[in-house]
Parts: sequence; structure tokens; C-alpha cells
Amino acid sequence: MSFPVRCTLFSLFVHAVGAAVLCVLPIAATQRFTSAGQQRVVAIQLSVASVSPQVDPPQILPVTIEPPRVVDLPPPDRSQETPHHASFEPSGSTPIPPPPDSFDRRPDMLAPLKRPSVAPADVPNVDATVAARPPRKMVREVTPPTIDAIPVPQSVGLSPETPVDFSSNPPPQYPAGAAQNGLEGTVLLRLRVDRNGTVTDVEVIESSGHRSLDQAAVDAVSRWKGHPAQRFGRPVASEEVLPVRFRL
Repeated sequence: MSFPVRCTLFSLFVHAVGAAVLCVLPIAATQRFTSAGQQRVVAIQLSVASVSPQVDPPQILPVTIEPPRVVDLPPPDRSQETPHHASFEPSGSTPIPPPPDSFDRRPDMLAPLKRPSVAPADVPNVDATVAARPPRKMVREVTPPTIDAIPVPQSVGLSPETPVDFSSNPPPQYPAGAAQNGLEGTVLLRLRVDRNGTVTDVEVIESSGHRSLDQAAVDAVSRWKGHPAQRFGRPVASEEVLPVRFRL
């Protein structure tokens, strides 16, 4: 039972009890409580609280839930299906396009290159015959023989401090016959020089292998005159070893 209904019933019960008490009391008793003044009338008014309409609770209707029905379907007919490995033959009415190439094949790229034809150059005919010329005389330049004076060691205490100098004399001449025949060699000479720087004696120590070259060296050096060797500032006689080289 809701709270408003309970309050209403309780209020009605209280008022009903009050009314019953008033009816039971005798009139004489009511007269006992009269006052000297004006008699007061007590009115009891019964107020009935408005009853809120009773709300019916929602009704829950039973619902029956049935499980889904399983329908057995017949197996599919695979006789009409086409297998994956079946070959398809094109019909005569539908042409099959060629497979696309991976690159564009241009006819100008596939065509072979044509090399331009080059006409042979006109080469003038040269006569291979050469007029006979008189033989030229081969003039061979003869290098003057080199001369290096090597002083002969003297006894201790007598060695010159300044060697002999023959640089102002002309070198020996190369013999013409030896030059034409291509003879070469080195002659080693021993010279004796006096205090005046004059060559007094020439001796062949080692031959060049050709008599003409040896004799040309001896004839030229025997006429030489230069600065003598000096010791302590004074000219002295000396012996020198002189190599003379003949080279073409």
C-alpha cells in the first residue's frame, strides 16, 4: 500500500474516533462546561485528503521465443561448374588481342642502321722511280780528343801544391783515315815537364789499339807548353799521366 493511501486512512480513522466520542458523551456533561460568558461552539471539520490516482503496475506479457529452425538444403550440383584448369577456346567471332609488350617497339629503333657509303678518295699515282743521284760524301764530325792530366805522385815532401796546366794548348787532331774507318780508342801517355812548362818527353803507357791514334796523340802532346807545377809558389819539374780519348 502506498504512503498517500496510508495517510488518508489514518486521518479518517482519527476523525471517526473523535466523532464517536462526542456522540457518547451525555448532554448534561456538555452543559457542565458552560462558561459565564457567551457559549462557544466548537466545530470539527473533517477534511479528506485528495487521493492520488492509483497507478497500476506495468503488466509483463509472456513472450514465447522459439529457436531458429534448421533447414537442410540439398548439396549443390557441381556437374555444371567449370574447373579452374579447363581451357577456354575462343569463339571465332571474338578476336583475342595480342599480349602487351613491356616496352614500345618502334620500327625506327628496330631497323638496322645504314652506314653512309664513303667514296674512295682520289689518290694521285706517284711514280716510284727516283732519278739516280750522285753519292754524297759523308762528312763526319770529329770530336776532339779529351785530355785529362793526371799528376804522377812524387816522394813525400816533394809533391807539388799546384798541378801543371795545359788548357791553352790545342787537342790532338783526329786522323782522317781513322775517322773514315771508324777507329776509336784511348791512349794513356806519361809526360815529363820541366820548370818552364815545356814537355820534354812523351811515353805511351797504354795503347789505344790503333797505331795511327797513338802517333797522333804523341805528336800533338810533344809540342805542348803550359804552366808548370808549383810547390810553395815556385815552379818545379813534374811527371804527368795524360789520357787522350778518340771518339767519333
